[in-house]
Amino acid sequence: KSRVVNFGCGRAHDAAALAQHGHVVTGIDYSPSALEQAREKYSSVSTLSLLEADALKTNLDRRFDIAFEHTLF
Repeated sequence: KSRVVNFGCGRAHDAAALAQHGHVVTGIDYSPSALEQAREKYSSVSTLSLLEADALKTNLDRRFDIAFEHTLF
């Protein structure tokens, strides 16, 4: 298991897939509506947490093994 942070996770499809494959994932996005949709769809994924924040300005108090970014512009 790796600790993964997914910057700009949006509706958290990638973050949830990583979590469903055994990783502990924190998804970060600044869109409350995208995160609301993610929470509705992936509420049963216990190793996925979602944080509403600006990924470029967030100071995380946790350490991660992997930083994943796919569509953050």
